Amino acid sequence: MHTTYVDQDGWLPIIGVRVERLSELLFFFFVIAIAVILLVYFLPPGRKILLKIIKPLGILLLGAVVHIGLLLAEMAISTYHIVLQIPLSWYPVTALTVIPFAMDIPRQAAVWFLLAYCVVNAVVVVYGIEVHDDKKEKEKINEKQAHKEQLHVNADQIQSQLFAGLRISIQQ
Repeated sequence: MHTTYVDQDGWLPIIGVRVERLSELLFFFFVIAIAVILLVYFLPPGRKILLKIIKPLGILLLGAVVHIGLLLAEMAISTYHIVLQIPLSWYPVTALTVIPFAMDIPRQAAVWFLLAYCVVNAVVVVYGIEVHDDKKEKEKINEKQAHKEQLHVNADQIQSQLFAGLRISIQQ
């Protein structure tokens, strides 16, 4: 933040402050907000109004903090389960793919790096990608299929007054 009295373009040319970055402007407004809150707090009528405003806002702020905490916990749990579903062979292949983006491979190590990359990918091709066998998922799929089979009902099995007078035959 530059303070000068020369007429220059900027966010606040009236008081002679030229802001070059948004962070400087945010800091400037943050300092002004703190000063206004302190000024209001030290004046007796302002203190009464501020205390009346803080109580309901405190409960609202506590609810927002709890909500954000629950959201972060759910995100962590989801991320954990997603990471558990990733096959083991994915980790070395991804690591060897990302390493050249993160750092330069020295010239004397380039052949060894390419050899390691080829060996890891050859192992994945030969042995395949390990698929997680989750018994709970299989049980859920079987339950859904059993439920769908129970929903299939023939027209002869329906014993309702609504269909008693209809002469409809369904051929399969």
